[in-house]
Amino acid sequence: MHLLYQFIFDYPALAAVQALFTLWMLVDLFRTGGEQKWYWIILIVPMIGPVAYFVVEVLPRWRGRGLDIGSWFHRPASLEELRFRAEQSPTLANHLALAQRLIQQEAFTDAVPHLEAAAKREPDHGQVLYAMALCRLRLGQPDDAYPLLSRLIQRDPRWSDFAAMRLMCEVHDCRSEHEESLLVCREIVKMSPTLQNQCTLAEELQDMGRPDEARRLLEKALAEHAYHPAAIRRRNRRWAKEAKRLLRRGPTT
Repeated sequence: MHLLYQFIFDYPALAAVQALFTLWMLVDLFRTGGEQKWYWIILIVPMIGPVAYFVVEVLPRWRGRGLDIGSWFHRPASLEELRFRAEQSPTLANHLALAQRLIQQEAFTDAVPHLEAAAKREPDHGQVLYAMALCRLRLGQPDDAYPLLSRLIQRDPRWSDFAAMRLMCEVHDCRSEHEESLLVCREIVKMSPTLQNQCTLAEELQDMGRPDEARRLLEKALAEHAYHPAAIRRRNRRWAKEAKRLLRRGPTT
């Protein structure tokens, strides 16, 4: 304890930063409903405890949301640089990287030629098939997107955590094939009954005028969620909120 007081006296600025960081970790722990042991670790082990909580609990959650601290210190290639690479070295990887950047900017028409060039090198490449289907769908061409997704789903229905099957639901809806879309949603839940997938199915049921079935599905999913381990509840916190939103939205009869 004497060393702690000495540290605060000698380095007041660092001590203030440490105090703010500790408070941040305590607030995060309270907000996410983490395990009680972390309160003791954070409070009883100064400096090391809050850092341990950040590494063990916070960082994995950030990575699960697609956040990468390393990317904060790495400048992504500009669009002009990606164009130059694709022109000078027209490999599958360079064409795909340029196409994905164009898709991020919603330049779907410009992305198509680069995806076609990538497909010539590897026709069954999963990311190429998915990106091409996405472009066709966003350009109002669901009939062209359908065979691309069918090839990908037939080979691997679980591809990229069911991303292709979820996009196929959109394709069916755009083609006014709502029963087929519902069947795909049911199949996803059958293979992987996560809270996210059940929310997707419930929303489809509501859109098709089946609110009672959607309500039963969501209530059961939330009841199961309440008894999951704390780590799983934290990971699914977003989807628990979405399930509650859908319950408020869906009419009951």
